[in-house]
Amino acid sequence: MAEVEPFFRELAVGILGNLPVGEIFNWMQEVSIEMTGRMRAMRFDPPHQERHKLIHWSDIKTTVRQVSSDDGIDMK
Repeated sequence: MAEVEPFFRELAVGILGNLPVGEIFNWMQEVSIEMTGRMRAMRFDPPHQERHKLIHWSDIKTTVRQVSSDDGIDMK
């Protein structure tokens, strides 16, 4: 963690420093998703212009479909 701490601090300062002042903004999109996407990009090292795909595929992988017996699936 100590190795990547400077990167995380720089990342947070860059994202938070570019937020609009005195205006409403979407925290989830502009801070949470952006920071998570950049951290994943650092971890998996895709080309910079394709880092948004990490978020997309992560969302697909972690979205759990609600399964019920009404879906015609044998729950046993």
